[in-house]
Amino acid sequence: MKNLLFIILSLALLEVSAQTDSTIEVLKAKSMINILKKSFDDNNDIKDVVTKKLDSLISVSTSKEAILIYNNAKIDIGKGLVKLKKSKDVSTLTKSELKGFTIENDKFNNIIFIKPYQNLFGNRFGSYIVIKDGLLSMRFYAEYRSSDWIFFNRIIVLTGDKKYEYQDTETRRDVTGGVEEVSDVTVDDYLMSMLIDISKYKKAEVRFQGKDYYADREMSKREVQNITNILQIYNKLIVN
Repeated sequence: MKNLLFIILSLALLEVSAQTDSTIEVLKAKSMINILKKSFDDNNDIKDVVTKKLDSLISVSTSKEAILIYNNAKIDIGKGLVKLKKSKDVSTLTKSELKGFTIENDKFNNIIFIKPYQNLFGNRFGSYIVIKDGLLSMRFYAEYRSSDWIFFNRIIVLTGDKKYEYQDTETRRDVTGGVEEVSDVTVDDYLMSMLIDISKYKKAEVRFQGKDYYADREMSKREVQNITNILQIYNKLIVN
């Protein structure tokens, strides 16, 4: 294990940076993150200490750029979080680009959602955009509907010649005329590749895998098209 005292000192300096003006905060954040990334090994205890400190800095930071730095550092540390992007204003999107999507504005939490329009039966698979405090991310949901539970905790997707697999141990379960099990996860680089391939190959087969049972479904053409369209919206909103 590398010098724990040095890491604690770096974290303390990071905490001080969050109490300064925005420009100084960004400069100090960049400097300290570079030091931290070179200082710790794969010890999980150290990673937990660092990521918890980064979470506390994010909660008090007044600089969007510094928040991006802190969030992206958590990725590099290995917590599997998502690199947030700066977002343009949604007013830059045209009616044509938003066709088939709805914009929901949660003013109390300063969050904007861009979601595919839900018909009577809804979409079983799809992605939607989340913009919080001007920072952009995407989520992917997969819904299993049937008369019997399978208690899935893993999803396998086949598209073209590619196979993607990920776990979700926090699925939501409900009963509405049948049973529903829903996975709703943040899209990281791996899942972004999956969505891009689904759009490319225009087809995807999905397995909801539980411990003892599984169920296979195929994405509809509409669901695939919605993924293609939301990717286009996402890419247009990114501030380069």
